Amino acid sequence: MQQWLEKIIHDLKNRVHLSDPPITLSTLPASVQRVDLVLQNRSGSVEHYYHFLLGYLVPIIEWYDFIGSRTDLKLLARSCSIMDSLTLELNIPGLKLVPKESLSTASNLLPVSKNGEDWVIRLQGFDHPAHYCGRRMSKAAGTIHRMLAREVEKCRSEIFQNDDASPVVMIERSRPDPFYVSREAEIPTSGAQRRSILNYEDLVRALVSAGANVLSVSLEGKSLAWQIALFQGARCIIAQHGAALANLLFCSPGSSVIEILPKDLDARFHDKECFVKLCRELGIPHRILLQEGSHSAVDLGDLISAWSQMTSCSKS
Repeated sequence: MQQWLEKIIHDLKNRVHLSDPPITLSTLPASVQRVDLVLQNRSGSVEHYYHFLLGYLVPIIEWYDFIGSRTDLKLLARSCSIMDSLTLELNIPGLKLVPKESLSTASNLLPVSKNGEDWVIRLQGFDHPAHYCGRRMSKAAGTIHRMLAREVEKCRSEIFQNDDASPVVMIERSRPDPFYVSREAEIPTSGAQRRSILNYEDLVRALVSAGANVLSVSLEGKSLAWQIALFQGARCIIAQHGAALANLLFCSPGSSVIEILPKDLDARFHDKECFVKLCRELGIPHRILLQEGSHSAVDLGDLISAWSQMTSCSKS
């Protein structure tokens, strides 16, 4: 009985591969023609941007970096519904998005065929502070930028008309796409349904009056290339705690971030330190500005003070 169990475990280890760090070309047999990429994001749903970017796209791109010369491979990954258009921007050779039910899961360890030409590879996500790795995430972000370089440059010229303006980018949470209030969504609600700033427009005007070159934007419905261009060109990012700040991966050296953090954010989750730790991994100066509630106003003087301190630090 013991020998039989050992044989089963040995066979499973040889046929199913847990890739963290990714499998390299030297360990991927030339006979393999199809790979099912089973993404094991750490929390939440990959239909939401933070978990999509860090728990889905970054692991796929990291793995793709290792097999880039194997353009003959057929790659299957689960659909992320509303996020699929962002994945498809990258035009990853051989990648096909399929319903998640059609892929092998963590509990189904056998590969999709028995002829040795198909593999199942499980990729671990980075979408939890305990699993951040600045070096690996930054490398994948660089690959994403290179894959979208032309589109990013076009978007950047449209967003920033004056390269010397050193803009302060303020991100407003907008009403979510109808998808997030539908039965199709894995986890409902998004955007301003979850959090908002009651006096957002007042904050923008206060910063302008204080001499800031403010660019106020919403990211809902924006392409991946557009979001990359925005964060690369920003000198300072000001945003309420939320998925938009996952784009800090794409910030240029010298950038900083002011995160508006509601005091009533559920303490049961890792959320409160989510972007503190991300900035620490990426070497981005980070400052928290507290907000009484998830939909309350933010003190104007506190924001101006935080921005002034960030500006002083960046000049020193």
